[in-house]
Formats: sequence, C-alpha cells, structure tokens
Amino acid sequence: MRWTFLLLTCLCRVAVQASDGALSTFNALSMRDRGLPAPVIMPGARPTMKNKASHLSAVAMATGALLAAAALSAAAPAAGAQGPAPVVISVDVHAAGKPLPHFWEQMFGSGRAVLALRDNYRKDVRLVKAVADFRYVRFHAIFHDEVSLYDEDATGKAVYNFSYVDQIYDGLLADGVRPFVELSFMPQKLASDPLGIFGFWYKPNNSPPKDYAKWDALMDAFARHLIERYGIDEVAQWYFEVWNEPNIGFWGGKPYQFTYY
Repeated sequence: MRWTFLLLTCLCRVAVQASDGALSTFNALSMRDRGLPAPVIMPGARPTMKNKASHLSAVAMATGALLAAAALSAAAPAAGAQGPAPVVISVDVHAAGKPLPHFWEQMFGSGRAVLALRDNYRKDVRLVKAVADFRYVRFHAIFHDEVSLYDEDATGKAVYNFSYVDQIYDGLLADGVRPFVELSFMPQKLASDPLGIFGFWYKPNNSPPKDYAKWDALMDAFARHLIERYGIDEVAQWYFEVWNEPNIGFWGGKPYQFTYY
C-alpha cells in the first residue's frame, strides 16, 4: 500500500505539470490563430488567469487522488498485523419482549418559576398534559427576588414569604403535574456578590451565599414548609436539584467545584 501511495503521488505531480504545459501551449496556439505573436513558453511556467479554472480542475483531480490513496493507506492494516476480531450480534426474535419506558416524556423544562403564575401558562400546561400526559415540570429561579420568598429586615434577620411559592406549586398540582424543584438562584440579599448576575434577561444572581448559615436556614424552612403544606407522602414523589448546571457557568463561586460542593 505504501508503494501505491508513492506511485499515485508521482502520477499526480506529472498530471499537474502536464496540465501546466498543455495550458501554456493552448494559450500560444490561440494567440497565433488570432494573428497575435505567440508568447515564449518557459519551462515550468504557470497557466494564465484565463485558464486558471482548468488548471485548478487538474489540481483538484490530483488532490482527490492523493486523498483517496491516503485513505486507503490509513485503512489498510500493517503487514503482519492482526485485524480486530469480528463482532457477532445474535438476536433471538422469538424471545419475550421487555417494556421500553419513555422516561424522556415524563418531564418538561419550562423557563422560570414566576411564569407559572400566569393564566396562559396554566392553560398551556393543561393542553400539553392532555396530549403528552407528562408528570413533572422543571423551571429555574424559585428563589429569585421576583417570587419574593426571601428578604431580610433592618437587623439582617431572614424573612420568608411563601405566598407566590404556594400559588406556583398549587397550580401545578391542581393540573396533575408535580414540580421538579431546582433550588436556584441566589436571593439578592443573601448573595455574596450583588453584581454576580448571569446573562439571562431576568437577571438571576449566580453567586454563592454570603452566609452559609442563612442558606442552610432557608433550605430548612423551604423543605419544612413544603412538607407542612403538601404532606411528606406527596413531597417524597418530587425531585430536587441543587442549582442549575453549575459546571457550565451558572455557578459563580471560585473555584467552581470546591465552592459548589
């Protein structure tokens, strides 16, 4: 195969040189037929712009031959080398079938939490539920300031308001859909960097908490409220996720992995 590649390389070079000579000769004959003095054709002269397309065609053909030879050379096993053992796949067409659960149809992703307060959002949930019968919906920013869950008084003491959280989750459950709870983003008054805003237009803060004791207290109060309102048997069927995709920039802590975990 190596000799084949070398031979094709030589032939391609000859083809390109021959195309150069033929084009130069063609130019000279054409000029003579039109009564013009023929140019002096120098050895190794390149084709004129008028015939450049033909020359490029010849070069393209030569290049194609080289690429083909290279592919064959790469594909061919080395002398004495053993190729990979053949893979045999056996299928028993008479075997009993097994169910293939469409788990990807069980949940939909849907913007941010506050949208669930809109009437047209809830109409869309019911419409899609009737068609796809999905079971969960996941969205960002249940802790965003627009949901008004977290605040601090003048002394820095945390103040919780679950009014909008309840309306959001009540609406989903009333339509037969459970929440896939994403614990995000950081409330502004709890953020270690008030300017740590991610690039979404609704300006979520992706910085770590300035006080982890307050963050722990928020998680505790949030979980207790959900259990008190909906019951442990119901909440046990929900899914919970800590933050959104912290590996690709949604988490602003430095270093990323250490501060996230």
